[in-house]
Amino acid sequence: MALTVQSIYNSLSVYRLKLVAGKEGLYKYVSWVYYTEDPETIEFIRGGELAITTGLNVERYKQNTGDKSSNYIASFLSNLINAFVERNSSGLIVNVGKYIETIPPEIIELCDKLQFPLFTMSWEIHTIDIMQEVGNKIAMESLKRRTVEQCMYDAIFYKKKLNLQCYDVYVNKQINHNQAFF
Repeated sequence: MALTVQSIYNSLSVYRLKLVAGKEGLYKYVSWVYYTEDPETIEFIRGGELAITTGLNVERYKQNTGDKSSNYIASFLSNLINAFVERNSSGLIVNVGKYIETIPPEIIELCDKLQFPLFTMSWEIHTIDIMQEVGNKIAMESLKRRTVEQCMYDAIFYKKKLNLQCYDVYVNKQINHNQAFF
């Protein structure tokens, strides 16, 4: 029942995500969605996160150094991706258009080599929309898993007849109840 990068990708078609590299890593489990612009904060993640970045630090670097070359984009993304891979993250979504126009070929090659899924999404798509969508999916999947676990626990330890209808009723009630809040 765990959510994978592939299942998240399939369910987010409305956001027009484009898989540009790392398709061999689509099987990876997604534990949460993580927004960052700074590779220095990646040390706080636990693994399994699907990350999102806009590349804001690329623009800050250009402003601070006067370097208008595109070389820094590849360096920034390479550092970010290597740090995510080291921490067992599941993939990266780059919000392209404003700070990062395109993904450099060497980054595509790196992600393919590392089997690290790399997606792009248009600047017009707001990162918060995807973050909420993925967060809601993870929360609902967790609720379903806990409900099945509770049904199994009751059947084993309380000798109750295993009844997965309790699972369906509980999950459907929760879905209907939660839809008002999400």
